[in-house]
Amino acid sequence: GKEAKFLVGGEVPVLSNVSVDNGSTTTSVEYVEYGIKLNIKPEVKESGDILCQMKVEIKTIDTATKLTVQTGQTLSTST
Repeated sequence: GKEAKFLVGGEVPVLSNVSVDNGSTTTSVEYVEYGIKLNIKPEVKESGDILCQMKVEIKTIDTATKLTVQTGQTLSTST
């Protein structure tokens, strides 16, 4: 049998790399899957029985916002 993949959830953009070079900032965005992901691979036996190998992954989104500021740096916000 052919492997089937099923995702109940979606993808969320996450900043994966932030670098500063000569005053200009470069940011990379990586899309990360969240939710329930199933990989199912069926195998039909000679007896006619079907054996399914299943891999289940559950990924949640961490809603906490974290920010690291180096000593001497400040952070300002506006609303």
